[in-house]
Amino acid sequence: MRCLGRNYVTKADLPIVIRVVLSTGPVQRVKILDKLLSDGKEWDTSQITNSLEVSRPTARKTMIELTILGLVDMYPKIGTEDNIEHTNEEKKIWLKDKFKSWLNTEEFKELRKGEGLD
Repeated sequence: MRCLGRNYVTKADLPIVIRVVLSTGPVQRVKILDKLLSDGKEWDTSQITNSLEVSRPTARKTMIELTILGLVDMYPKIGTEDNIEHTNEEKKIWLKDKFKSWLNTEEFKELRKGEGLD
């Protein structure tokens, strides 16, 4: 990417920005993000553990990281208790609407593949 003396990013710069962010992010975060994007639904701790073949603590840690980053909402799975003493209870996450609306567009998918450059 050539800076050309700019102090701003253009749409033409986005494919490389997206590629760098997703390739340098922690692998589990990117995998969970991909899962959330693939079906647009919520994922719970057990689904993430089984699908990504990671330990429950790793799944929970990554779910918390995505919540702290502000990408997802996380809540106790219905039918489970949630308080400080029940830190291993099942949780569920889903993408926040403000991200879901753009990350699921064809435009983002093309930019992620490095396409859509004008």
